[in-house]
Amino acid sequence: MQACEVAALILLTVVSCSRQYEEGHPQAVLTLQPAWAQIFTGETVTLSCEVEGGSAGWRFKQYRDGREEAGCSDQYSSRYEDSCTISKARYHHSGVYWCESASGQERSNAVTLTVSSKSFTF
Repeated sequence: MQACEVAALILLTVVSCSRQYEEGHPQAVLTLQPAWAQIFTGETVTLSCEVEGGSAGWRFKQYRDGREEAGCSDQYSSRYEDSCTISKARYHHSGVYWCESASGQERSNAVTLTVSSKSFTF
């Protein structure tokens, strides 16, 4: 019997938080497609920012390693209208994502993405 180790299966864990908005402000909702909590290397996840009245001027943001960054901005991510598609998840995709108005005054709910490796023997 031979043991084989499969390393670096990337697990993408999704935790979603919601935020209350004041009356009169656009309400933005960040959603995931597919909506399941695990994704492995080579799979794709799409973040969509749905804003009442349209998402023009809204941008994706990411918080990781103690700093805020532009979300959807690397070679594995692509932006189209109100969606950000991440293919081939990597460790640097871990963080808290949200969409934000151009002024920075309004934000959607936050979604936490955790990319981790898992190895097992069979």
